[in-house]
Amino acid sequence: MSKKSTVNWSLFPVRRVLKWGFCLLICCSYVYVSKAQVTPKVNLNVQNISLIKIIEELRVQTAYNFLFNSEELRDFNSVNVTLKNVSLRQALDSLLLPRGLEYTIEKNTIIIKKYHSDVKLIKGDFYKLNP
Repeated sequence: MSKKSTVNWSLFPVRRVLKWGFCLLICCSYVYVSKAQVTPKVNLNVQNISLIKIIEELRVQTAYNFLFNSEELRDFNSVNVTLKNVSLRQALDSLLLPRGLEYTIEKNTIIIKKYHSDVKLIKGDFYKLNP
């Protein structure tokens, strides 16, 4: 007398879907955590310091590389700023935008340059003239 197999074959596709769903969840969690580490927090409290020295401090705190033309930044010698636990983007916005500078972030490098001619500062707000 042989014993019949009692395997329910209809559950195998469900298990496969659950297994791959779990793997996808783990991968998405990893990407989310990795993305969270990409935006470091910055602390600055400086008085009458050049913008170039502040950028050097940002480089030390964030491990980002900075690329800029020092001739464009040399006029900013007396910068006062206090930032506590803000994101790198917030720090760059408060440091660069009011001084007529813009930045782009490409991988691990931040490129700083003067505004293009199609952006104009009017009463503290930025307007893009040519999209």
